[in-house]
Amino acid sequence: MNGPDNRRRNSRKRSDASVVRVLLKDQAGGSHWATAYLRDVTEGGAGISLMTQLEIGSRVVIKGNLGEGRTDVQIDAEVRWCIKGTGGVCNVGLQFVGKSSDES
Repeated sequence: MNGPDNRRRNSRKRSDASVVRVLLKDQAGGSHWATAYLRDVTEGGAGISLMTQLEIGSRVVIKGNLGEGRTDVQIDAEVRWCIKGTGGVCNVGLQFVGKSSDES
């Protein structure tokens, strides 16, 4: 079972309130950027909150400052879990896939 209760917690670091951008693709092949809040981050993934429910297993691109020297990063990620919370906010666990690219 994939979910927030089963993720590795030993190297997870709470993030300062930080806004990141997430590139989403729709079923018709179109794409758009959504705003998300970075909740926590590890070397291999991140937790975000946004107003869009994401499908588990889908791929997204996350762009922004991920802390600890990772500024203006753009990296591919896979949605590992997504839980709809109160007020329409979805909490999402991402696993990074591939290498990041600094754009600075």
